[in-house]
Amino acid sequence: MKTMIFCLTSFFLTLTTISAQTTATWIGGMPGKPCDWNSPYNWSEGRVPDENAQVIIPSDRQYYPVIITEVPDIDALLIAGGARLKLESGASLSILGGSGRLEVLTVLGLIVNEGKLNAEITGTAQAGMSGKIVGAGICIFPDSSVNDDVAQK
Repeated sequence: MKTMIFCLTSFFLTLTTISAQTTATWIGGMPGKPCDWNSPYNWSEGRVPDENAQVIIPSDRQYYPVIITEVPDIDALLIAGGARLKLESGASLSILGGSGRLEVLTVLGLIVNEGKLNAEITGTAQAGMSGKIVGAGICIFPDSSVNDDVAQK
């Protein structure tokens, strides 16, 4: 009986952990705050992404996200071709890459970084860069998975 309870508990804990991973897709356009990353109404899921979220910024949006402060850590970030993300001076975004579902950071579009962008690209984690990261902000990529030209700007 104890073994059965333990197995059921383990199963439900595993199921909860797996289902905790989410995809957060930017929709933007909330009246009064159309570009605000911290507005839950700018996300298709109705909540601001957190450490369990694989964030996707699609290319077909009228408004793109702007981060003006430190925001919660996220799991992965994909900026589609033609899409963009801006980090204002004083803003901070950390990408943890813990789930392995998506590459830690994929930039096909543009990141304008005037703040601090930190991507935990270590071990087997990957980064895909055919887009650009520009701006005077700080980029922290602790592994050589990203070439120096992209990591600098």
